[in-house]
Amino acid sequence: MDPARRLVLMFPISIMYSIPFFIIERTLADELHPIITGSVFGTFAGVVPVGVIMGIVVMRVRMKPAIWWCFGAASVGGSLGYMLLGEDTIALADGIALCIAALILLFCGPRYRTLRYAQCPGCKYNLALLPKSDVCPECGRDNADLVEAFRDVDL
Repeated sequence: MDPARRLVLMFPISIMYSIPFFIIERTLADELHPIITGSVFGTFAGVVPVGVIMGIVVMRVRMKPAIWWCFGAASVGGSLGYMLLGEDTIALADGIALCIAALILLFCGPRYRTLRYAQCPGCKYNLALLPKSDVCPECGRDNADLVEAFRDVDL
């Protein structure tokens, strides 16, 4: 999936995560209309902090692990914040856990692989002027995945 599509897709996913979170948080805080205020807070939080953080993460890290790890860590962080410090700290603990998971994923998470037909992924040998082959002539790496990915490219 291209980066622009991942970025655009991340905002509705962030909003869909944030709205139930804030509805639950507003319900635990005994607010008068928790669904209305939770939906408003969730929409804004899903766009500005959560959407922006997740947008930065999915530009470099695969989307499924980013969603599972960041939103899972945020849910656990919010739960721990509620259990240890009370309902006033749910959103703060949630945000801190989300940021920590995002930073860990940015440095250690599974990246999108960029294939270049003109280079062997194993030894970086220049394959540009060679016929398409399943084997690199320099290192002997099996490049069947490379040939399959670029089967419609004519050089």
